[in-house]
Amino acid sequence: MIKWHFPLSQNVNRKGLNDSGIETFKGQLLESLTREIIQNTLDAKLDDKDFVIIEFDHFKIKTDTFPDKQGFVNNLHESLIEGESLKDSKTKDFFNYAIKLFEKEDLIFLRISDFHTTGLTGSRERISSNWNNLVKSTGISDKGQSAGGSFGIGKNAPFACSNFHTVFYSTLDLHGIEAYQGVANLISVYNHEKNDYTQGIGQLSESVKLDPVHEQLKIQPGYIRTTPGTDIYIAGFSFPKKEFEEGIIRGVLDNFLYAIHEETLVIKINELKIDKQSLGRIVQYHKSVLKLETIELFELLYSKETTWHYDFKDNQAKLAISLSADGSRRVSAIRKPWMKIQSLAGFSRGIEFKGAFIIVGDKLNKLLRMMENPQHDKWEVDRLDKNLKSIGENTLKEIKKYINEKVQSLISINLEEEQEVYGAADYITLVDEDKKSKGRVKESVTSVQVKKTRTVLNPQTVYDYGMTDAIVDADGEIPDFETVIKTGEKHQTPDSDAEKITVKQGKHVSIRQNQIKLFRDIKSNNIHLHYKSTKDVNSVHFAIHALDEEGTKIKNLLEIVEAYQENEKLETVGHMIYKVRLNGNICDITFKINIKESLSLGVDVYENS
Repeated sequence: MIKWHFPLSQNVNRKGLNDSGIETFKGQLLESLTREIIQNTLDAKLDDKDFVIIEFDHFKIKTDTFPDKQGFVNNLHESLIEGESLKDSKTKDFFNYAIKLFEKEDLIFLRISDFHTTGLTGSRERISSNWNNLVKSTGISDKGQSAGGSFGIGKNAPFACSNFHTVFYSTLDLHGIEAYQGVANLISVYNHEKNDYTQGIGQLSESVKLDPVHEQLKIQPGYIRTTPGTDIYIAGFSFPKKEFEEGIIRGVLDNFLYAIHEETLVIKINELKIDKQSLGRIVQYHKSVLKLETIELFELLYSKETTWHYDFKDNQAKLAISLSADGSRRVSAIRKPWMKIQSLAGFSRGIEFKGAFIIVGDKLNKLLRMMENPQHDKWEVDRLDKNLKSIGENTLKEIKKYINEKVQSLISINLEEEQEVYGAADYITLVDEDKKSKGRVKESVTSVQVKKTRTVLNPQTVYDYGMTDAIVDADGEIPDFETVIKTGEKHQTPDSDAEKITVKQGKHVSIRQNQIKLFRDIKSNNIHLHYKSTKDVNSVHFAIHALDEEGTKIKNLLEIVEAYQENEKLETVGHMIYKVRLNGNICDITFKINIKESLSLGVDVYENS
């Protein structure tokens, strides 16, 4: 007879409702569910299949058809009594609500089915197997180096989405073996007859040995599996249909967009299908609820402006980057099976870009997987064994350094080439000819941004508009900026006059390599600026900024002393240079600033038609 069994604990341990495995996934339930289900499914792909299909189906059953309904409800009532004796309001509320749901005519279920997979093999085994590791074990995982999960606690995510903490597993494996079993993750209940507590874990089985039922679970009208794979049924699913659909779509795109792009994953959510062909339309439709990095990843994958690099640690990873005026300066870190783990941040504010770092090599994938937290959304060095910690720390540093270098390369200037334009003899030399003095050089080239506003330009409100900072240093070191600004000539006069000038709205200018260049003439202390517009415009305004070592603008420090275009003096106020004429979309100007010491400069550009 198939019924619910709640084994006794032999008075060893008592289990409460606050199960750490379940609580881990509460807070972002649908995203956690999506991540855990999809990564485990990708790990189970059949070798002869190029992709897996995962189906999420929200449906209802008649309450009376719930397997061994009376036995399950009886345990809910016993658990409620136990909760009252514990004086635990959370436990009482949980079981009160569960009992009320069983008084309704229908119960909400979610079915999650995978296809092109092996199914849960080993359902007839009593030793470690895919079936036993999922259904009967805690914290066990035997996945390989490129697998998605590694803690064995991801299986708790479906329980966290159930108002009964109850899940049914059903499979048809690649050997043709069928099996199903229910698992209820509840609390220990005192059995007066046996003078013992239950373990708190109930299983639906046809024997006291808790063996699975060797057939498919037929609980959803009209659904039966005909090909290998696994069906997970979440009983008493805690989300209404519309909220569920939106949450799963967001979880899929925010975490597995690259897998869909690579055509290793197809998702079906009720009637909606997400694959490579529909990806663009669905991203566009749900753009307002997606993370910015998700939208940027999609743009990187499909834009001709993206630069790809493949040379990290013997091709263990590839990097996609693109300068972007409104870029997040965050890099989506993705590893096999093409799941996004986290967003790498902390890059210079002086460079606005978007990026994706994709681990393709098994060696790097294995190390980073070992560093992941249980939620698989962060790399933490402290999770490594002592002998691996230094390797992990160095690897993360090398990743960030590599990304920084590649971003800088997008905006770097060929100094020799440009010195020929202006006269090489008069420009910066990296090392004096006699090598007695290492003159540090810290100049910058900037990206281009048009301020999209019709309001007054205020230096304190234009912070963080796209600029890029390329540093050239003779001896490979970055000068201490604090020393620089303390010894420099600092006239910290507020640029109040700049507030009186309104900059006309212009069209956004795409950032391109070598579009704007800055050079300092050491002898005269003049700074030369060369700018080439990509649009047909009459004049431009330039805002010149001092930057700290992180590329952040320093307010009220820099002033333009004078500026010239072809021996004609230009109008300047504070850090602004106005009404610079363009000839054939190109202009060259020379200007001096109030600081003689080396420092990084950033430029914002405003174009007037």
